[in-house]
Amino acid sequence: MLLLCVGLLGSVGLRAQDLETKLPTTVTDVLVYKDAAQLKCVGKTKLTKGKNSLLFTGLSDFIDARSIQVRSNVAVTIQSMNYEVVLNQSPELLAKRKEIVDKQKLKMKEIEYLKSKLQILTDEYEMIMANKQIGGSNVGVPLANLRAVADFYRERLTAILDLQLGLQRQIADIQVEIAKISEGLAKIELELQKHLGQIRLVLDADKEGMATFDLSFLVTNAGWTPEYDLRLVDVNSPLSLTFKARVWQKTGVDWTGVKLSLTNAQPSLSQLKPELNPWYLSQYAPTRPKVNLSSYAQTAVQNGMVSGVVVDETSAPLPGVTVMVTGTTHGTVTDFDGRFSIELPQGSKQLTVQFIGCVSQTVTVNGTYVNVMLQPDVANLEEVVVVGYGVQKKSLFSRRDKKVREEVTGSVSSVTAEQEEDMQQRFVPNQMVENLTNVRYDIETPYSVASDGKSFTVDITKVEVKANYMYVAVPKLDTDAFLTATVPQWSDYQLLDGQANIYFEGTYMGQSMIESNFITDTLQLGIGRDKSIVVKRDKLKDLSSKSFFGSKRTVERGFEISVRNTKKIPIEIVIEDQYPVTSNEAVKVEHIDHSGAELVGSTGKLKWVLKLQPGEVVKRNLKYSVEFPTKLNLYVE
Repeated sequence: MLLLCVGLLGSVGLRAQDLETKLPTTVTDVLVYKDAAQLKCVGKTKLTKGKNSLLFTGLSDFIDARSIQVRSNVAVTIQSMNYEVVLNQSPELLAKRKEIVDKQKLKMKEIEYLKSKLQILTDEYEMIMANKQIGGSNVGVPLANLRAVADFYRERLTAILDLQLGLQRQIADIQVEIAKISEGLAKIELELQKHLGQIRLVLDADKEGMATFDLSFLVTNAGWTPEYDLRLVDVNSPLSLTFKARVWQKTGVDWTGVKLSLTNAQPSLSQLKPELNPWYLSQYAPTRPKVNLSSYAQTAVQNGMVSGVVVDETSAPLPGVTVMVTGTTHGTVTDFDGRFSIELPQGSKQLTVQFIGCVSQTVTVNGTYVNVMLQPDVANLEEVVVVGYGVQKKSLFSRRDKKVREEVTGSVSSVTAEQEEDMQQRFVPNQMVENLTNVRYDIETPYSVASDGKSFTVDITKVEVKANYMYVAVPKLDTDAFLTATVPQWSDYQLLDGQANIYFEGTYMGQSMIESNFITDTLQLGIGRDKSIVVKRDKLKDLSSKSFFGSKRTVERGFEISVRNTKKIPIEIVIEDQYPVTSNEAVKVEHIDHSGAELVGSTGKLKWVLKLQPGEVVKRNLKYSVEFPTKLNLYVE
């Protein structure tokens, strides 16, 4: 394979444009980045010896011209290459438009003919009605003649009305046909208004013969985001992790039956390392804060924090909505009240809000608070879901994975063992290639992705992960018990940051986030809340006392933490609480009792590891006192 050029641009076209050969291209391979895609197209033609002008048509109009590369299987010399964007003037579309327009005109002529016949019948009807008087005013009409005239009126008028009704039906049917023809014509006109890219290549060939050209280039308006399904049968079984990708593209060209690959590389980011400049110390001059910002808003601005709420078209809050920093894998999900809070990296000003069954939105952040209203995606209700074992309609796919309906309707349904087995049998593993600076996932099954911006789910791999399970509760903040999984050696799985859909004991539990940017080699995952474990934290009234000694005041507090296991199996749970800590030398904290809990360093954090049998109740105490000057307005829980 001979590399001809890399990003070669110019404009040395032939004057004799009639010698130009047009080569329609076919997309064969696609490497999808987080915010772009590299496409490979193939075209074949016969070259003449000497100068040839080739025009590769049907390309995307979002090509980065600097990235264009051309390869050929024959020896040629490139004189120039030029990339340009033109209106889609496909001969096939133009011919189809002419055919439809001619058909539309023919149908219009049919209607005109039928209307003419209808008018003739109308005129005849009016003529008969205008001449229905028979005989004179003083002359009687014989009975036989009267009967004949009556029969004539009845039969002819009835025939005219029947003919009129038939013609009106024919006209209505043709008008329906014309409406359908107009719809098809509108779609073609829309396609003809689209812009497409084309590459004009001028070259010299050493000899005459057939040649194959491979074009590769980078396009924008495409990308993918990682997503996971976590399925857990029980705490004694391994964690089933399905690594998926939501692939989308709006490049103007459909990808049909392509070899698909995914990578975590981002070519839009600078590949040069940052340089340190001299750091000169200067006197700090504090600025006066703006009076129109609350202290919370000031903190949010300083830390780059943005909060907000996501609602549906009825202004009802939407829980479980994905909020991502546009162009990154950094994101969060909304809570039960539709609220979220996320830190914007420096330079980022947009958030992408996505929820199944709704139209995705990209909002620009101009402050510290954002309100988003999502609209239902009616056109996407029958969205095609592409999986690693083929292409199916969402309605069929949801027989095995009912997450979509559960998120939209709020109901929870189980995934049967038969459905799980069916999915495992059909699953086809894919290949992962680890390069020097990125990871690439080669998908074995060919895929078709339309250029409509709709996301397709692509299964990358499925593994059984060895995990350690533990219940954790922080009753000071939330009295629910949370089942968590810790995955050792998580780097072996090459996971990326992404949203995780959690299924526990066959039931959809909600969503979480997998954050892979940990220094340690143990990944922590939140599985869900378990209402079968009852945790309470009650203040001990007899220890909630205050005492004064001169200029000092002492406040003593006590709490009783109780845990009850209503499950039918033994459990192990970690209870977390804390002592207050201080950096003020005038404030002294005394640890009175923490019932054998582990005290973590100087943070004041306490940790109890409890084992409970079914039905067992365990209680632990937390007691402390705080001494501080009476003039110090100090809040003690």
